[in-house]
Amino acid sequence: VVLVEYDLDMEVDRVRHVVRLRILPFIVGSTLLALVIGWAMRRYVSLPLARLEAANAAFMRGDAQMASVEETGPQEITALTRSFNIMRDHMQQAQAELEASQAHFRELANAGRVLVWSCDADGRLNCVNNVWLAFSGQQADQLKGRLWFEVMHPDDAPQVQELFRFARERHQQFSTEFRMANFAGDMRWMLCDSSLQLNAQGELVGFIGHCLDITERKAD
Repeated sequence: VVLVEYDLDMEVDRVRHVVRLRILPFIVGSTLLALVIGWAMRRYVSLPLARLEAANAAFMRGDAQMASVEETGPQEITALTRSFNIMRDHMQQAQAELEASQAHFRELANAGRVLVWSCDADGRLNCVNNVWLAFSGQQADQLKGRLWFEVMHPDDAPQVQELFRFARERHQQFSTEFRMANFAGDMRWMLCDSSLQLNAQGELVGFIGHCLDITERKAD
């Protein structure tokens, strides 16, 4: 029987020394490299995508004043961002043109003595011009949502309502006369002409019309 004893402390110290000289710098370098890659991914990929996502959310909410998105990041993200900015510019231009057109229409609608109105397919008022408000002495929120047959003389309403139903079913314009009270409570004869309002699919969504006070003409 041979008993051999060997002190391994020196070998352990040598291995530890090798680890410190070779493995630890590699671990530290790998960690720093991972941090740099993470920072670069966040700055050049995650943040551009987050900005684009926020801009898209604002676009879906209909925010017309949203700013353009900074075109940074990889080529694919930059190209996607540029396309989004072009679409945003077109939409803002179209929105500005629409608002200008609506303002011009309101100016035309409020000019003269003609009462202009619009209603949905069920006959509920959704818009009247200032001439109508001045004639009736009512506010817009008092009229919005009301069936327009309710604003006329009750003796004339059934006939006009039947004419409206006929025009709605056949997608036709209609013209009629009825009495309506003015702000002083006097019944005035109105000549009313209407046109169809269709959506992009050609479906009837309502009517737009104008009324003219013809009381003196009927008296003559």
